[in-house]
Amino acid sequence: MHAGIVVVPLNWHWVADEVAYVLDDAEVRALLVDDDFRAVADEAQARLDRDLLVVPIGGDAYQDLLDAQRAASRRPACGGPDVLTRRARPDARRGCATR
Repeated sequence: MHAGIVVVPLNWHWVADEVAYVLDDAEVRALLVDDDFRAVADEAQARLDRDLLVVPIGGDAYQDLLDAQRAASRRPACGGPDVLTRRARPDARRGCATR
């Protein structure tokens, strides 16, 4: 992949020691985990000697993460209070210019 992402599958039956072993061996930097398995992920993370980003999937924590990302990248919408809407020509596409 161009992003440098590699998927490392984990078995949902594994206990924290087994998960930690695979995470360490694969040099995993981020772990996407369902809320149902968050406790095992947290235990596995505690066994590592380095930082690991644990991203919860599902539930309120996931929604909070999405909302924070949206807020950080939000741009003013066309027609908002800080934006002028103008057309160079009547047949031109609608565009935005900041005041």
